[in-house]
Amino acid sequence: MEQGDLIDAFYAAYNGASGKAREGREALAAGLVGFFGMLDGLRFEELRRISCGPNVLVDYVMHGVMTRDLGPMKATGQQIALPGVHHFRLAGGEIAETVDYWDPAEFGRQVAA
Repeated sequence: MEQGDLIDAFYAAYNGASGKAREGREALAAGLVGFFGMLDGLRFEELRRISCGPNVLVDYVMHGVMTRDLGPMKATGQQIALPGVHHFRLAGGEIAETVDYWDPAEFGRQVAA
């Protein structure tokens, strides 16, 4: 299954650490496609998963190499290792809502390094 198919199959809504909500599968897919293209070798290392009813929390570290400029932040091959926590709310066997928490200032420090 392609990344776009996975996004379309599971996500109904998204709210990232930037505070910008993305409502609907199409908006989420557009945002994630751009993000995936910025970091080469993007992968999420799951550290811990906690489930409670329809809620699942995933403690993770996102790894990748910055290969594309992000606004004023210039890509110079920076190694990114950004910790975060993802909250999923499940409904009807699908992900109905997700909120991703990570520190934008930490991302900025790693990009500036």
